[in-house]
Amino acid sequence: MEMFYQSHKYFLLSLLLVCFIPYASGCLEINEVSAHDPEWVEVHNPCSMGVNLSLWYISDSQGTDEITCHTSYNCTLQTSETYFIILGRNTNVTEVTPKSLVHFFVDDSSIGGWGLNNGGEDINLSNGSYSSLMSYSSSSSGMTWSLCNGTWTEKDPTPGEDNMCGYVQPANESNETVDFGEFALSVYGPSSSVRFGDFANVKAVIHTGNEGVPLRVVAYVYSPRWISNDLEGNTIRIGLNETDTALILDARKGHNVTLLLPVFLKSNCDGDYSAGVYTGRVRIYEDLTGGVIDEEKFNITLSGINSLFCADAQDCPSCPKCKKTRCSYPSPATGPAQTEDETEFMELLSASDSAEIGVPFETVVRIENIEDVSKAVSVYSYAYEGSRCISLGFDGEEWKHGWTANSHSLELSPGESLNLTLENKIQEGTSPGIYSFRVRLKEGEKKTDITRTINVTPAPEVPEEKGDEFAVTIIPDEDEEEVPVTGMATSIDTAQKSDHEGLLDAFISWILSIFKF
Repeated sequence: MEMFYQSHKYFLLSLLLVCFIPYASGCLEINEVSAHDPEWVEVHNPCSMGVNLSLWYISDSQGTDEITCHTSYNCTLQTSETYFIILGRNTNVTEVTPKSLVHFFVDDSSIGGWGLNNGGEDINLSNGSYSSLMSYSSSSSGMTWSLCNGTWTEKDPTPGEDNMCGYVQPANESNETVDFGEFALSVYGPSSSVRFGDFANVKAVIHTGNEGVPLRVVAYVYSPRWISNDLEGNTIRIGLNETDTALILDARKGHNVTLLLPVFLKSNCDGDYSAGVYTGRVRIYEDLTGGVIDEEKFNITLSGINSLFCADAQDCPSCPKCKKTRCSYPSPATGPAQTEDETEFMELLSASDSAEIGVPFETVVRIENIEDVSKAVSVYSYAYEGSRCISLGFDGEEWKHGWTANSHSLELSPGESLNLTLENKIQEGTSPGIYSFRVRLKEGEKKTDITRTINVTPAPEVPEEKGDEFAVTIIPDEDEEEVPVTGMATSIDTAQKSDHEGLLDAFISWILSIFKF
């Protein structure tokens, strides 16, 4: 990235977000409709990102209204609420609920052309590139049309809250579980070419099926080069489920959701990347566990450069050690090496931030061959300081010291992917402190690395060795009860036993004296 971008990136990213959030947060859905006075429409926002409602519209079969904040026409409207409602311009929200509730208005006194029809209506919430639609045939007084498990049904009103769905057992079923089918994902890349440095939208249509868990959805471009960035300008390549461009979706069973996912493309001011067709992917993770639920590829055509993010060469400071005159210089490696021919994909799924000396720990990576030919690779991990390896690796049979001690040789077919667990432990005698830890994927002489830091802590204390439990029964006088005495006895070498006999006799005599009155 160039100096201009570095010095203005937060302003530029803020500008992009203000301009594009109406499109980037295209996951709103109509959730509840009250067609009787007071009329209102509830909207569900299952994504984690805030939504700018400027230039959003709501319509019925008779007309279209723009959403406003009432005090001024087409003002900027921001919300990140899970639920909010839309009202006619003259409706007071206290007529709907006494609770504090995020609400917005349309630009006239009623929703749609002449208000919502009690005898049936088609309602559409849209922003020009995304829409959520619902229909009803008639409306009962005191009831609302509520979205329950993908089906519209009349329920008691719940403005600003989860619908009172429950499970209504069909007459022809007997204690059967509703099956909403398999999870499904369809992905659509940009329909026209995009410039390097631009912001692009990727459309993802999701049928949640029987998956009722929070999801994390991310889009990125990876072939033939990794050319998508996060909001900090870093290449999206590892920790995909943690990138700040991912959307969190509060998925409910049986729902159909359309998302417009943001993709920030590299500026390419130095001409490092060629124009042409690139391949990207939308990947869906389970938010709590990080497991991959589904993924689909898309194509995106890159042509031209958005000069907004580029500065003239004379504006760049000199860098004698750099290969080119540029405004961004190499920094210490904190992620995988950028190879010229990035044909393998390696993602860090889980790793330890600290390790106790001598105690095994695991690292899990996802490996994928994204080329059309088979690849033979080896993968291994190690902790190190400079040129000194400080870890042992487990190869499935034994622990060994060395850089490649836990190396795994893999033959990957085209498009094949797998999760690989690597085991290490810190070598005895290593001083506690901060060290480097690396996972390396190697194909011939080409290396792809994921490098991070690891905090090495002292070995756990070994509890003091204890001997076998013993019991001694004191033989009392005839008029006294037997008194058992228990404790721990250390092992005594047979050759030394005689040296301890006197001490043992004295100990027993002392115990006997206690119980004699």
